[in-house]
Amino acid sequence: MKAKYVKDPTYVTEYDSYKKLYEFTKLKSPISILFCTEDKDEWLIDIVKYRTRSQEVTNHFVILRKDLERWIEIYTKQGFVEK
Repeated sequence: MKAKYVKDPTYVTEYDSYKKLYEFTKLKSPISILFCTEDKDEWLIDIVKYRTRSQEVTNHFVILRKDLERWIEIYTKQGFVEK
């Protein structure tokens, strides 16, 4: 019998101490996207995708500040709007 890997879910409330830059939602989509940073210089930006109702994080990655506008453009082309 194979053991199943079960990971503990993380929630968007873990990012409450971060400085919130942008937050996007999409009509009738279960996913919201949060752009935030804990870096004083705001050089590194965290992008957190989470389920809107349960607040469970589905994806998290870090980008550089210079790429922020490009990522915002990508999500707005997909139909996401700023909260």
